[in-house]
Amino acid sequence: MRVALTALLLLTVATAASAQESRRFRAIASPEAVPEGQEPVAQVDPVSREAANNAVKEVLQAWNDGRLGDYLGEDFVDRGRLLDSVTEDVPRDASVRVLGLSAVQTVQQFRSTGEGGARLVTSIVSANADTQVEFNDPVRGFRTLRGQNTFFLRITEEVVE
Repeated sequence: MRVALTALLLLTVATAASAQESRRFRAIASPEAVPEGQEPVAQVDPVSREAANNAVKEVLQAWNDGRLGDYLGEDFVDRGRLLDSVTEDVPRDASVRVLGLSAVQTVQQFRSTGEGGARLVTSIVSANADTQVEFNDPVRGFRTLRGQNTFFLRITEEVVE
């Protein structure tokens, strides 16, 4: 009995160990430390809450109008998959709106020179948004779905001196 219990215990430990060995680790995609052609600022000047709120509303209005692709960066992870999903899986009459914005934070900031020598500041801003999707369901009628989303926005502003 003791031998069978020991063998069962060893078999269980060996199975658990082999399962751990077969796991793969995939790196989480992250942006470059300093984008090409830009330099980090010495001190971050936070983007205003109003500017972040306007940017989130602009992105969501683009989602409503079917222009979301115009607002997603080429480096956006699974960009094509998201755009396909919005086109295929979301009801045609669905619209989304911002109910509230919180935790607005300027994460990174860079300086660069734009066309005509204009001085630009690009800020990476994170913001949590309470959102609501509204649409008509043929079976259930008018539906609302609330959610919380974290946006990472790239906001570029011209420096006026």
